[in-house]
Amino acid sequence: MSIITPKTLAVRLPCAKGFILLISVIIVGAIAASVAIALLFLGTGGSKSAISYQSSNKAKAGVNTCVETALEQIRENTSYTGSGSLSINGGSCDYAVTGILPKTVTASSTFSGVVRRVTVSVSAVNPTISSTWQELP
Repeated sequence: MSIITPKTLAVRLPCAKGFILLISVIIVGAIAASVAIALLFLGTGGSKSAISYQSSNKAKAGVNTCVETALEQIRENTSYTGSGSLSINGGSCDYAVTGILPKTVTASSTFSGVVRRVTVSVSAVNPTISSTWQELP
């Protein structure tokens, strides 16, 4: 006796393989596009941070230049009090010298919207300038 088992025919539509391939390509493409967009956003944020950091460093260099200019004024004339402004590489800085001794120099510099401020207390002028610097928020 032989057992007859019915044959199940796996009938595939002719376009089934193409459909699976198409869906796979769409899914992989969507994942790749998501990764690319995420990398673009991260790159944009990183470049903005780098530009801000660079502007901050340029503003700090500007404020240091202003203070050094004021200290030179004090060295040349120990009774100097007054203020001044400088324009440096697309930025600007202002300084003011007040007091007798100790003298106080306040300076601020702006570069691309970034502002840095410093106050300097000058306790002695001759033979060398003795000062303490403090950056202000």
